[in-house]
Amino acid sequence: MFALPPNPGALGATTGATAQATSATTASKKTQFDVVTVARRSGAFTASTPDGGAVLSDADVSRVANAAIDQVARAGGGTVQIAAGDYALDSPIKMKAGVRLIGEGGLFPDYKFRSDYPTRLRSGARDLGAVVDMIEARGARLEHLVVDGAGKTGDCVKAAGYAIRVRDCVIKNAVQRGVWFTSGADDTHDAYVQGMAINTLFEDEPVGLEAFPDPAQGGKGGFTDGMVYQCRFTNCRDTGAKIAGGWQFLDNRLSGPGMATGVAVRGGYVMITNNVFESIAPGPAVRLPAPLGCVTGNGFYGIKKDAWIGVVADEAGGFGPKRGGRLPARNGSAMAAAESGPQQGDNKALESPSPAPRETTAESLTAAPAYATVYVEGGKCVAVRNDGAALESGSDAATVINAALRKGQPEGHAVVLVRAGAYLLNSPVRVPAGARLVGEGGMNDQGKTYHACGTILRAGAKGMPSVVDMTDAHEARLEQIAVDAAATAGVCVKMAGRGAQIRDCYLQSATDVVLWMTNGDTPGPDAYGGMAVIDTLIHSFRDATCLKVSKDPAAKGEAPSKGLIVNSRLMMGKVQGILAGGEGWRYVGIHATSGGGSTMGILAQSKGLRMEGSYFDTVVKGPHIQVEADDVAVVGCNVAAPDQPGRCIVVKKGVTNLTLTANNGQQVANQSEVER
Repeated sequence: MFALPPNPGALGATTGATAQATSATTASKKTQFDVVTVARRSGAFTASTPDGGAVLSDADVSRVANAAIDQVARAGGGTVQIAAGDYALDSPIKMKAGVRLIGEGGLFPDYKFRSDYPTRLRSGARDLGAVVDMIEARGARLEHLVVDGAGKTGDCVKAAGYAIRVRDCVIKNAVQRGVWFTSGADDTHDAYVQGMAINTLFEDEPVGLEAFPDPAQGGKGGFTDGMVYQCRFTNCRDTGAKIAGGWQFLDNRLSGPGMATGVAVRGGYVMITNNVFESIAPGPAVRLPAPLGCVTGNGFYGIKKDAWIGVVADEAGGFGPKRGGRLPARNGSAMAAAESGPQQGDNKALESPSPAPRETTAESLTAAPAYATVYVEGGKCVAVRNDGAALESGSDAATVINAALRKGQPEGHAVVLVRAGAYLLNSPVRVPAGARLVGEGGMNDQGKTYHACGTILRAGAKGMPSVVDMTDAHEARLEQIAVDAAATAGVCVKMAGRGAQIRDCYLQSATDVVLWMTNGDTPGPDAYGGMAVIDTLIHSFRDATCLKVSKDPAAKGEAPSKGLIVNSRLMMGKVQGILAGGEGWRYVGIHATSGGGSTMGILAQSKGLRMEGSYFDTVVKGPHIQVEADDVAVVGCNVAAPDQPGRCIVVKKGVTNLTLTANNGQQVANQSEVER
């Protein structure tokens, strides 16, 4: 796991106050994180802080873990690390808002255990109700853990809170279901939305994952707009996943034998895109009430065509579809006989099982040590290496972080952990090629509102060109960090590097463009290909742009190409997205919304752009999608407000090879004749 400094100063305290450093940090009671480690020592379980202070030592591991979680939550959120081991629980682990519970091991990109250091939490002698209870744990994260119901407990994980993540875990042996994303007692709109399961294995239980309200709450609280992304379901004896209410099911693999149904839908419009269904019987592989869904781009192996998709009566009991728009005619894909059915397209039979989908950045944060750690001590920003060597110290946070990135590992490719806190920058943080800049937190720990939390890099000088500069940062990573332009910097993050990635971040408040994906001076084709943004919130002012993909006219390299924007949200902005880069971009599983402020959604100017399984809503004047390039495909998307002309998908006259397939509310009539 990450080696933490022996005395991280105020950032290791629990007072909720961040240390002051001239031009380095600003106080914020909500950004104070603590890190507590739970491990077995001398026959007992002990929770301890980085400076060696004991939180609790007890023979009951549940008591110790919950005490650690409580202490971190009181400090405003943070990380609880559970060391490798097999932990039999006599009571549930109770998560709190803003806490990240991380183990050593769990699931890695090849869907195999790292048997040398897994952390397993399992039911002990009785039914715990849930092994991990995440009720009202808004913004909480569960990562790199094996959660085992041991055939005794109903649910491995029960989650009800805003923006909860279950990532890189193994969920197994529940009596009822592996993970239940549900609602709580809060009846505020969107109190329980944005739940996500990412790169997680579900096995040996009746239902792998379910997203549906808790009957005990009487229908209170929404639970919509969640996502299941790049997960695997195996030996789920009844159903792999039961989803509803605006959920997206994207790039997953479900395999039998022994699984009766792959995905079952109840109420609310859903998107089921680019999944692999293997040997599911008797089927159907996808069961949903017409017309509540888009089923596109899926592959079916060992399943008869008439068992691919089954249409049934809605079982939702009051959770109905999003109304509006007329369904396009059937496009020839297989489905059970019904008067009207789900939108479909590009579903196909597979000649052999495809390889399991892989999360492109699923390597564990605990799989390799941090080569450098940045924190605040004695009023200064400090960077130290794992071996204790001091790298930099000073009042300017940007200078210290940049030094850590340059010096963190002598061989290059530094990994730098920036401990939680608000770091005020007088110049940009410059990420070099191959480096990995990791924070504690990122976004969404407060339910019902978007909120930067944990590690915050904030612009502190007017006229800064960007807060984080990733120019020519090939294969670099930016993870779990909030980047705040604070209405002073033109760009939050400038990203220009082959294979560079941004994951689980919160980017906000730039005056021009929040995220600019572009090019530098490196010559050659695809020198800026393969960039990716994963699970990130991009929040703009109303006069700015959330996302821009385009060539930098001041640089010599070719325009960025073959990139991926996935499982992310664009919010506000005069224009939500300008996609004008090179060829071959994919835009998958996105929610673009403005709350009433945007005059245009997506301006599609990249040849070969493909938009799949995404939501587009709340644009005041212009269209949700405006297509101005050839070979663009919009497949399996939900386009809101279809009853208002000019606000859905419009296409510039002369565009060729346009594909509009299975989009709810797309208004396809005479679409190619519209000129904007």
